[in-house]
Amino acid sequence: MSSEIENIIESATTALLSEEFGLKEAKPQFQQTRKDFEGELTMVTFPFVKALKKSPEEIGNLIGEALKARCAEVKDYNVVKGFLNLSIENEYWLKFLNEANGNGNFGFDAPDSKRLMMVEYSSPNTNKPLHLGHLRNNFLGWSVAEILKQHGHGMRRVQ
Repeated sequence: MSSEIENIIESATTALLSEEFGLKEAKPQFQQTRKDFEGELTMVTFPFVKALKKSPEEIGNLIGEALKARCAEVKDYNVVKGFLNLSIENEYWLKFLNEANGNGNFGFDAPDSKRLMMVEYSSPNTNKPLHLGHLRNNFLGWSVAEILKQHGHGMRRVQ
């Protein structure tokens, strides 16, 4: 999921909650929609039940309808219990993919960003016999850490 679309939807929702419902300090919570439901982004409506004095389903329908009217990126919505599932317009995804395709560094950190990463892998248990599975996992973890170190990521050994 693109963080850009999450930011767009979150700012539109925050503005909507502030302007339409008077919730100035409202912070909507978003997550990726589960695979068994339609949509790409899900908003949890339960935190607004007390302030708006409505059921989670009513809140989801109100916000969904308003977002669909206000935000060009929202194609449709559906409400399942206290969750508002939002579907994103195909035009947004086409634009996003075209931009990603044109960017040769898409998905990579900026050179020399030196972002600290931790690679966690097994170490042998001294109270049990060492076998080939332990060695395989140790070598895989060590190899991944070395590859990341060679590509400029800061690494720190944790004992």
